[in-house]
Amino acid sequence: MSQQLCQSTSDLRFVDLHCDTISEIRDHPDATHHITVQKLERGSVVLQCFALFTDLAKYEKPEKRALELYGTYLRFLRENQEDIAPVHTWQDFIDLREKQLIGSILTLEEGDITFGGLEFLETWHELGVRMITLTWNHPNRLADRNGLTEYGTAYVRRMEELGIVVDVSHLPDKAFWDVCRIATRPFIASHSNARQLCHVSRNLTDDMIRAVARHHGVIGLNFYARFLKEGGEDYSTLDDMIRHLRHIMEVGGEDVIALGTDFDGITSGMELKDAGGLHQLARRMLESGFTRQQVDKFSHANAERVFRDILADGTLAGQPGH
Repeated sequence: MSQQLCQSTSDLRFVDLHCDTISEIRDHPDATHHITVQKLERGSVVLQCFALFTDLAKYEKPEKRALELYGTYLRFLRENQEDIAPVHTWQDFIDLREKQLIGSILTLEEGDITFGGLEFLETWHELGVRMITLTWNHPNRLADRNGLTEYGTAYVRRMEELGIVVDVSHLPDKAFWDVCRIATRPFIASHSNARQLCHVSRNLTDDMIRAVARHHGVIGLNFYARFLKEGGEDYSTLDDMIRHLRHIMEVGGEDVIALGTDFDGITSGMELKDAGGLHQLARRMLESGFTRQQVDKFSHANAERVFRDILADGTLAGQPGH
């Protein structure tokens, strides 16, 4: 049975909506990382989102930190240019698939690194950013516990105009509902789980899960033990992930689930050690009763649908990296 399941997932491909690999490469270059090009290839990852993560409380000039990470990202692409290339438009992804190269989508994990001006949001778009997590653990000029600010509302609307995916992971609850109110395009929670199973603010309530589904967005399953279960050992298992997948599907349907591993942002132990092991999760999904069509959706098709919708118009796409 196990060998048969292994064979049945060998042609699967994966899309990962979130990792912290770039900041880990910059800050801990000699460490063993969850993501390398070789591990992405072994895990059949065809599209990897790389976040430029900036902690507003840690850096006096957060924009400077974000630009330093951008330089690290460019070096990573140059050093691996025979295997991975940036995706700015949906056609880029199609072209890379034909060449059997891995696609890379640049994201910001912290939206308030634009000096308070929408023109700098446009600059990040020109540099290749195609998804932005609006907040990270701190209130900022975009949002706080009272919801989106006036500037945050304008920011989200400009993101939609430019073709940048709105990411609500980390967003305070009231701000989440503000995004629901004003969004005209699909949005995502790139690395969040079900709050019903693990009651932390990073995870989504059942009503939030249904709201993301109504907007034709996706929720990326986070592999971090802290967001999969409360208490107990600091170790995430495949069965922990299956519990959240099943709950999210029961609440929001099979079209709302994607993967947002949080690789290289995870300090807990994991049964699934790195990006090279993603087929283990797919096999466990099948063993747990999910259909092959559902596994296809969870592993790549749902996420690809959102990017196809948002990145379909290449007229505004930035040129760097082409």
